[in-house]
Amino acid sequence: MTWLFLSILAVFGLAALSIGQQIFKADTIPMLFWLRVTSVVLLSVFTFHIPLPTSIFFYTACVAYGFLIVFLDIRNFKFISHHGAALPLRLATAMCIPSFFLWLMIDEETRHLYINHPVTSIAIFSFVCLATYCASQLRKCSVTMNAAKELWPVMLHGMIGPIFIKLVIVSQPNPFGTIISYIIITSLVSIFVLAYNMLCHRHEFRVVLTNTKNIKTGIILSLFSLVAIISSYLAYEQVLNPSYVAVMMMTTPVVVSLYNHVVGFEDKSNKVAGFGIILCAVGIALLKL
Repeated sequence: MTWLFLSILAVFGLAALSIGQQIFKADTIPMLFWLRVTSVVLLSVFTFHIPLPTSIFFYTACVAYGFLIVFLDIRNFKFISHHGAALPLRLATAMCIPSFFLWLMIDEETRHLYINHPVTSIAIFSFVCLATYCASQLRKCSVTMNAAKELWPVMLHGMIGPIFIKLVIVSQPNPFGTIISYIIITSLVSIFVLAYNMLCHRHEFRVVLTNTKNIKTGIILSLFSLVAIISSYLAYEQVLNPSYVAVMMMTTPVVVSLYNHVVGFEDKSNKVAGFGIILCAVGIALLKL
């Protein structure tokens, strides 16, 4: 059950990342720039001590995926600043169900195992569906066609993200080295795109980039980001269907909600839905094929 421990560690890392953003309230784009720079600096040390992937396809895929991620971050944060975070979360978690079936279509071993254990398979899928529904109920919000069109990168990432991780990253001979390489490559792509974005759209480019608050926040949050990414990706490597880890990650808003309740920060999350997600996560952990 190492994957379960890694998933829980990833959840707390991601929750700490969200809470840190909530506390520091740094300027998003320069903060993300320094977060990625810190990640590259910290992880570059490992490149001298671990075997790295040799596949050209891997590096090409990581560069392409890096552009998707930074595009997703910018689009997502822009939408959140005008409409709140509830709708992106709802659309992203809804993609867990098509992702579940997409993996079944791709992976023959998983498909055969599910067919040979129909009762357990139906129970697992039921938990996935219930967790997705509960996640959509954490915050009430309306989904419009215009919002769906604007947030299509969020939906695309929610569906293909876990599968990309499973097929391209953790399927390599040395998963840890591959994850380190992946983070460095995607971070370098993000650094380039974020710097270009600030140069073109910020009149006070140097001021926001050298702002102490943005730098400090980026450095601190990079540590939580690395814990969340590395832990969750290693968990993906150990599970049959990547949707299992995706459901575990749905408990992140519940952890954030619990923190907000403890510190007295206003939080309007649906507590029943949060408890439902936790029960579904426990059910998948116990039934996992």
